[in-house]
Amino acid sequence: MRITLGVTGGIAAYKSAELVRRNRELVRLKSETPCAVSLEVLAIRPGNDQALRQLFTRWGFKSLLHELEEARMGAGELFEEKAGVA
Repeated sequence: MRITLGVTGGIAAYKSAELVRRNRELVRLKSETPCAVSLEVLAIRPGNDQALRQLFTRWGFKSLLHELEEARMGAGELFEEKAGVA
């Protein structure tokens, strides 16, 4: 079964076209807008592990807390752990 919907009548067609133009303008990205943030501010920097640990604990983010601990584990600790297991 095939159903075709269409806009008929002059006013409905005009309103649809008007809505399309307005919506297109609303979603258009403004590339000429000045940005007051410098690239240096956006650069990746080391995080504050203690502050993250406190927030993750307070909010109950156990998985993120575990990932933080794993990510911050030093290379020496990794090799010691593997040496003890083998």
